[in-house]
Amino acid sequence: MLRLSMNEMTTMRWSFEDDVANYTAAGYSAMGVWRPKLTDLEPGVGEQILDKAEMHVSNLLWCGGFTGLDGWSFKDRVADGIDAVRQAASLRADCLVVYSGGRGIHTQSHARRLVHQALRRLADAAEEFDVTLAVEPMHPACAAESTFLTS
Repeated sequence: MLRLSMNEMTTMRWSFEDDVANYTAAGYSAMGVWRPKLTDLEPGVGEQILDKAEMHVSNLLWCGGFTGLDGWSFKDRVADGIDAVRQAASLRADCLVVYSGGRGIHTQSHARRLVHQALRRLADAAEEFDVTLAVEPMHPACAAESTFLTS
């Protein structure tokens, strides 16, 4: 059986509600949820909309950025990642997508150390909430700001 999922990053300008309605109408039974769209809703409303539409969450996108290139501190990004783990559990998502953050001015070994420390902390939360973490590399041509993991 073919299983397809549409990710909300594909329809950035639509609302969460529009995404669920349009994906359902197009025949999708699963979707990737983009965290910023959930923040537009009251807590728990996203889960209600998904349940009513019988829409499964294939992934929750994203947490990470542990190298601080976007101005967030390491501590704040780890805390956000733990919040994302809780969100993924609440949505019953198949996985939570994790991006390391770009390397920036860090040496390769320091950037890896930061990500390793963050993943250890997230893994503890993921185990507690029974969430799978999916560390996603990107093609080098488009990875610079999101991740230094390219394979």
